[in-house]
Amino acid sequence: MRRQILILLLVFCSVSLGFGKQSKRLITGWEFVRQDLGGIWEAVRPVTAGNPENVPLWTKVNLPHCFNEQDAFDPDVNYHQGPGWYRTNLVLNNPYKGGRTLLHFEGAGQKAEVYIYNTKVGTHKGGYDEWTVDVTEAVEAFKKSDVFEKQFKNAIPFIRLAHYQQSPIVLNFCDSLGIMVWEEIPWCRGGLGGEIYKEQARRMLTNTIEQHYNHPAVIIWGLDNENDWLGDFPEFDQQKIRTFMKELNDLSHQLDASRKMANSNGMLIDNQGRSTGSRLLQLYNGRALIQVKLHEGSSTIAAAIKDLKTVFLDL
Repeated sequence: MRRQILILLLVFCSVSLGFGKQSKRLITGWEFVRQDLGGIWEAVRPVTAGNPENVPLWTKVNLPHCFNEQDAFDPDVNYHQGPGWYRTNLVLNNPYKGGRTLLHFEGAGQKAEVYIYNTKVGTHKGGYDEWTVDVTEAVEAFKKSDVFEKQFKNAIPFIRLAHYQQSPIVLNFCDSLGIMVWEEIPWCRGGLGGEIYKEQARRMLTNTIEQHYNHPAVIIWGLDNENDWLGDFPEFDQQKIRTFMKELNDLSHQLDASRKMANSNGMLIDNQGRSTGSRLLQLYNGRALIQVKLHEGSSTIAAAIKDLKTVFLDL
């Protein structure tokens, strides 16, 4: 029995390095067809449901899965002994510089071929033994392809979470669904307090990064929210707020040099003090503060992706 296993990459890749490892069981989100294809292109071509070219018809399945889960027990039919295909889309993000991306199989009988998009990356014979395919180079090559740029890179699910450290349950869901996350500490409006206040902010930032560092969904650590608002303390000194923000930025880069840091300022106002309906986003790259005026109506970061794409390229 021959099985082709197709892996389509939506974003980037994960998992193994000598001094660290992340792993995820790929149980859900698979599609299966119990027949052969004319070639790998039939599995990857971008056609929508209802299109005449959207054949063969794929069935949604979870793993582990068996070709013969029904016909093997039906005395009136011959059980299927031909080829079949599985495919899935994976959201993968390797947080380790120089790390390797491995797909580990606990079994796939009897002969299996593995593809990243249309590139064959491995084969295996044997139905019940475990085996592993290193897909690092194939992933990197796919990220540089025109297909990735046109079909995958620009469809970007993104969420900015509320102004406090989130439950691991939330981040686990984001990891599994491929939603990129901006997570931040609860320094929200109100200005800047004394040393006890600042020490708590340092501690919250440290705990957030250390406890959630291994969630691949997180791409931005937020340092504060809208601290240009007049606050809760007798003194409102914008320079002191910016100085402490720079301190938190430096601390966050010490804790995690691989991710970006951000600050979201309040609504922009015109010279008459009226709201313009636009927001100001500030991103740090460890050296400079970059300010971005989001387009009018961009009340969420997801709606402002076009504004942010150029900034991320510049960071």
